[in-house]
Amino acid sequence: MPATCRAGRSSVCRHCYVAEELAQEALALACRDWPRLATMAAPGAWVHRVGINLANSSFRRAAA
Repeated sequence: MPATCRAGRSSVCRHCYVAEELAQEALALACRDWPRLATMAAPGAWVHRVGINLANSSFRRAAA
């Protein structure tokens, strides 16, 4: 989790607590969808992309 948070914090948001929440949500979605993700060549890339998408959605909601 810390590596995921660091990546999210440096590339998407500047606050660690926001990065931690986004990473936790992305990893929870990965656990939920693991049977499908386990067959993917790069499930980590999927989690990363989901984290980026969650961050974008969160920032859009905050700006509205």
